[in-house]
Amino acid sequence: MMMPSFREYFTAAWGKAPFPWQERLVEEVLRDGWESLVLELPTGSGKTSALDVALYCLACAPERMPRRTVLVVDRRIVVDQAATHASDLLLRMTQASDGPVAAVAAALRATYTDEPGPPFRVAVMRGGMPRDNDWARWPHQPVVASSTVDQVGSRLLFRGYGLSRMSAPIHAGLIGNDTLVLLDEVHLARPFAMTLRAIEKSYRSGVDATHALPRRYAVVPMSATPPGQEPSARRFGLSDADREHHVLKCRLDARKPAVLAQVKVAGDDENKKLDALAGRAVEEARKLHATGLQVIGIIVNRVEAARLAYLKLVEEGVDALLLTGRMRSLERDVIVATRLLPLTSGERDRAHDKPFVVVATQCIEAGADLDLDGIVTECASLDALRQRFGRVDRRGSFGKSRSVILGRSDINEEDPVYGGALLRTWKWLEQLAERGPLDFGIAWLPACDDAAVLPDPVDAPVLLPAHLDAWVQTSLPIRPDPDVALWLHGPARKSADVQVVWRDLRQLHASGDLSQIDGDVIEQYLEAVRPAMIEAVSVPIAAARRWLLGESALPYSDATADDVVGVPSRGPKQQIPAWRWTGSAAEPVTESRLRPGDVLVVDCTAGGLREGAFDVTAKTPVDDVSELAQLRARGIATMVLTVDGAARWGIAAEAESLRLAGDETVSSFRERIVEVIGEWPRRAIQPSLLRDADREHVQRAFAKSLKLVEVERDGGETLFIATASARQKTLIEEFIAYEAVTESDDSPFCGDEVTLRQHSTDVKVFVGEFASRLGLDPGLCNDLMLAAWLHDVGKADPRFQAWLVGGDELRAAALDEYLAKSSLDAGNAKRRREARRRAGYPDGCRHELLSLAMISSDGGPLAGASDPELVKHLVASHHGWARPFAAPVDDPADLSVTMKHGEMQLSATTRHGLSRIDRGVVDRFWDLTRRYGWWGLAWLEAILRLADHRASEAADLERARSRR
Repeated sequence: MMMPSFREYFTAAWGKAPFPWQERLVEEVLRDGWESLVLELPTGSGKTSALDVALYCLACAPERMPRRTVLVVDRRIVVDQAATHASDLLLRMTQASDGPVAAVAAALRATYTDEPGPPFRVAVMRGGMPRDNDWARWPHQPVVASSTVDQVGSRLLFRGYGLSRMSAPIHAGLIGNDTLVLLDEVHLARPFAMTLRAIEKSYRSGVDATHALPRRYAVVPMSATPPGQEPSARRFGLSDADREHHVLKCRLDARKPAVLAQVKVAGDDENKKLDALAGRAVEEARKLHATGLQVIGIIVNRVEAARLAYLKLVEEGVDALLLTGRMRSLERDVIVATRLLPLTSGERDRAHDKPFVVVATQCIEAGADLDLDGIVTECASLDALRQRFGRVDRRGSFGKSRSVILGRSDINEEDPVYGGALLRTWKWLEQLAERGPLDFGIAWLPACDDAAVLPDPVDAPVLLPAHLDAWVQTSLPIRPDPDVALWLHGPARKSADVQVVWRDLRQLHASGDLSQIDGDVIEQYLEAVRPAMIEAVSVPIAAARRWLLGESALPYSDATADDVVGVPSRGPKQQIPAWRWTGSAAEPVTESRLRPGDVLVVDCTAGGLREGAFDVTAKTPVDDVSELAQLRARGIATMVLTVDGAARWGIAAEAESLRLAGDETVSSFRERIVEVIGEWPRRAIQPSLLRDADREHVQRAFAKSLKLVEVERDGGETLFIATASARQKTLIEEFIAYEAVTESDDSPFCGDEVTLRQHSTDVKVFVGEFASRLGLDPGLCNDLMLAAWLHDVGKADPRFQAWLVGGDELRAAALDEYLAKSSLDAGNAKRRREARRRAGYPDGCRHELLSLAMISSDGGPLAGASDPELVKHLVASHHGWARPFAAPVDDPADLSVTMKHGEMQLSATTRHGLSRIDRGVVDRFWDLTRRYGWWGLAWLEAILRLADHRASEAADLERARSRR
């Protein structure tokens, strides 16, 4: 394929020519690869375009370049803005029919498919959510992802926050292979950088790995002031041509004057001190407005200070916006699109500005493309201040900016956010101010001893093979289990995050009493309307504990390295009921049992949100945005058929018509629902979030594919939830948001019966395409395809077959062919459990262990394998077990299972005993881990497991069969 030059492609995509450094970077990467590269680029130089460079280089040299590019930065607003950049590029590529952009898109598409489709996918890892990980669907498709250190780091180390242990190897395998990690603002993530370096240099292939896998993996630090690098590092920065470039020169030479102001605080009450700081910040912003500046930023170190400043501005009638990293994405996305977009460097039109204040925390420090007239900022370490001033006069064309740096009178060496660097920075600034005006322009701020004015360096512990050996054991909890947070943030880390989701849970009981709701009812409801990341708020775990107890949280920040809050007392009884959602179950959880990455579901009446941001003092009921979250994140139209559920769609008056009446049949009830929904008016509780186009599309979706999910409430009463597929292939969201297949025991229940022969063939087709396009050697391709063909033969157990047909043994015995998939609905866990009980299939029994027994009975099935032990492990681990332990269950029956599978005759007894640790499963895992490496073995597992998932999706089945 004839590729356009990077200049031609970039200019066509963005309407402007690339900077010289961007073209040089493409040349260097195509020549020497990404390995050992360090990007030393100042704020405002367009570092986000490294994503464009990565995609272009992949299009040019797919055999050498990583498929996945992950931009990692510990600021949540930045994570979202990087995804916006990638999404805009995806839209341009998708819409291009010819020219340079279309040529690059076609080359990217050709890396994974011969059919029409998106050239790459976009992902945001801003918090763990069970069964909500679309980026991990395809092992061979290009992906551009943005993530925090917690999310990508915990996944890499087999302990993904918010993920099930069974899905952890998939994520680790994908991130640990065929991936380019761009670690932005590396000085913010020194411990994680050390961990990545140890993995890249010493552990990627395992201690004594003997089987070579493709080595498309690199870690590239990016920062204006990266910490010391290894002598072998290839340092890449601006050239003279860049400094003389008319756009960059303007940005680099821009003056950004600032003055210091001390804020008097006294006493021991931290909240009163923050109130004083917020009041002074508002006063200084008012003064800047009086000088003629219009758009001012107030940037403080604690979320509480930002909230207080925002409330004071609102009280004064000032047009203001609050931004923290503790917001629901649904609201934040609206804010970014409607209120922040006009303030970005490419969109700012100062001729039409009115006075406006953006109040924020550290969440906008790195990469947020804001162009402010000036800021009032609380003093921070020098690196943080540089980042904050990077949002001032970002293009360098204004030339009239003014800013204020506030220092509290109680600054000391023990600041909980910045440590001793805060006091040292303040003193250094005072010394500069004595010699003349302060100027934070890139070319004007004097050089200094960065070590003195940066936070004290925090190192990660030494990463040892023993740590990796502990983490790869995911199938059962182990003790001791090293806390991966130490290798992500160092020993100074004080609190990880949990995700909080608000739902109208009172509708699940006729009385509305939360204490009376049965756990099964909540589980059925959450199965039908699953929590999505875009409706969740990331909250420091210690703040969440205090909130659940009804206690006020001590101040915390948006800087991932601290999240400083006090430990809650154990005296008060928990005031707010909460349930932990695991992706397959919902369980009541107390504050003392919270874990990093937990997803907490609370009732809307718990409060906790103010202006879209988490606020423990807020008591106003929170809007339930679950239906909108399903629509945006999964393309599923959902309506809970209650008065409150109907009200959220704006049809409260019609709610009585949405109840099953008398002896009415469900089919006639369905017709009546379609009629009511089709006539709903254009109004809703959340008009800013729900567009008219959404409403019209949802109406059509319900009319075409309405499905009723039944949730059994108390007293035998049934709650109906209407769902429908609402995907629109004409929308760019179709290329971003998909529903993931679960890792739990409901995977055989897809609503359509599929034979075992057909499913095995489908998985074999998928895995063969994945492996060949990934460039695996023929022997590995053959072994993966053999494992795909054999992985589900254990479903021939007659009890499993009866389970798949609803527990009917007679129907199971009369089947013409063995089934792999059931027509039972995965959304009804209670019905699945009842069918299993009737079939007599023991709880905890694993069909993959019987599969392993059947292919191990003699040498015939594995005679053509290059690595028979690998095939056995892939079959045993295709639902996440056998890492290293098999499911601990002893089948009381002793059935002989015999089947003909293609040309193979297979048989085994259900009393195979493979759960025992001395039957080879454990030893095989460790042998293969040494042979393929910690991440290499996980990658091979992921290839098979993702092929199994994709073959389980009806839409993809037709495509798989057409290929044959």
